[in-house]
Amino acid sequence: MRRRLKVVHITSMPGIGGLSQASYTLINAQLKDSELKVGLLTLSPQSNKQKELENLGCEVLSIPLKNGLDLSYLHPTIEFLKKYEIHHFHILIPPFLIASVLCRQKYRIYTNRGAYAMQRPKIKKPFYAFFLKYFFAAFTGNTKYAALVASNRFKIPFEYFSIVYNGLDFSTIKPQYTKARLRRTLKLNDNLVIGTVSLLHKGKYIERLLNAASRLQNLSFRLLIVGDGPARHDLIHETKKLGIDDRVIFTGMQVPPYDFIETMDIFIFPSASQSFGNVLIEAMSLGTPVIVFADSGGLLEHIQHGKTGFIVKDEKDLATYIQKLSTDKHLRNKVGKVASSFVRKKYTLAQMTEGYKKIYASVFNKPTLT
Repeated sequence: MRRRLKVVHITSMPGIGGLSQASYTLINAQLKDSELKVGLLTLSPQSNKQKELENLGCEVLSIPLKNGLDLSYLHPTIEFLKKYEIHHFHILIPPFLIASVLCRQKYRIYTNRGAYAMQRPKIKKPFYAFFLKYFFAAFTGNTKYAALVASNRFKIPFEYFSIVYNGLDFSTIKPQYTKARLRRTLKLNDNLVIGTVSLLHKGKYIERLLNAASRLQNLSFRLLIVGDGPARHDLIHETKKLGIDDRVIFTGMQVPPYDFIETMDIFIFPSASQSFGNVLIEAMSLGTPVIVFADSGGLLEHIQHGKTGFIVKDEKDLATYIQKLSTDKHLRNKVGKVASSFVRKKYTLAQMTEGYKKIYASVFNKPTLT
């Protein structure tokens, strides 16, 4: 019988957000692979997702680090990591990096998903660059953009990176209720429904969506903002300032958000410099036409303008496209259908798991390691 390869994933997994979702989906898929034995090292407190993984046979160690220089849990972290041959980092956490390097004869892989390190205390980029350069065997990005960002940030040649796109379990992405039911509940009537799903903080650029909506005074619409976060109060204040508070609905956090996404006639992702954008792929898979900005980073790799979605330059351009799509239901349906087929074929669990297995195999067969 072929020996199982032992892989541990090092990530932050509080339960909500792109990094959490991508990590959970990958580990869940790998647990079904008889050729892999999978573990998880995380700094998060115990979550429902972690419990689900444990029930599937994943050994989990949660370390409650106080900050990025907390070495008080170094010994149990080393003992845990020693069990695994491949240490797959999805986020760079100094105590976990140090513990991994202190485990001899291990292979390390870094996947950039747009998260680099704990924010406090601030760790200088050369610190991470040193570890990556001298102690890692392979580098990946979940988009070409993510790989390029890591390459520039850590001074690692771009050609050293492999690209493995996130895979989604599309069988779980399905609404529970009909569009008509949610429209009645939210009193949307016959209005055009535009919206987004996002954590509400400054880095998500929700203001761009609000500013574009304020230009649509002659259009009968409702704007759904699905999510929550520290910027919610300021965003509500901004809708009043722009005179659109009677057209904007803050739904709060909705998990999963699929009923709300399917209810939207147009899904808008206003963020800039994003790595992958799982929720954008979810919206596309549901057949909802999407709009992204030209500065949205890795999201542009999902969009063929006019075919699988739309790319806009600025808030004025966004308002123009919303206006255009509001009167062209045929175009909305056509783009939504093509996008759904595209993402369901490209971003599968199989392409993701096979992609990482090839990388594991390539580093495991190298003659030397640190």
